[in-house]
Amino acid sequence: MTTLKGTLVGTLGICIVCGGAFGALADATATTEIPTEAGIALQESLSGHWRAAETKVQEEQRHDAIDHVTEDMGRFKRGKARGRLKEQTSPPAELVIRMTDSTVTLNAGDQHIEFELGGDPIEIEGRNGSSSTTAKVDGDRLVVRYSGDKGERTVAYQADGEDLLVEVTMTGDKLDGPLTYITTYVQMELNQ
Repeated sequence: MTTLKGTLVGTLGICIVCGGAFGALADATATTEIPTEAGIALQESLSGHWRAAETKVQEEQRHDAIDHVTEDMGRFKRGKARGRLKEQTSPPAELVIRMTDSTVTLNAGDQHIEFELGGDPIEIEGRNGSSSTTAKVDGDRLVVRYSGDKGERTVAYQADGEDLLVEVTMTGDKLDGPLTYITTYVQMELNQ
């Protein structure tokens, strides 16, 4: 396993009590073959410099999902968990994605991570411990999965017209079910 040090934030973050199970994911360590036409289309639709454009509805849905997965906690723990999850699920202001046929590079703020698509898991060290992390192509989505001792986080990147939809699903040993939310990103102009 390759080890990358640093703390990923927002969408790319490693949470104390979170992670993600994202539908029925195939074995993340299997080699992913991208058909040439589909691969080029996916690379073109996802690659770029993106700015968070979370709508008020998306923010409310994210907060409602946090409230739902923490509602069975005691009052003190619930308040603390909700505050921590709201902070940890806040989308990063900017996201840069670079894809080739076999690799993907993700940047959020000053954090940088590079994956081999469908390759062996890499280990990321963060402020809350380490996670085994993989990236693969699943149809028209790029799916990145972070697995740690206390939970999982799966982040799916998918083009929606000119926008980028980022769907995050997290599970954790202290959460009452999966926490799922979606954030919209818009392409940044080169001169911004």
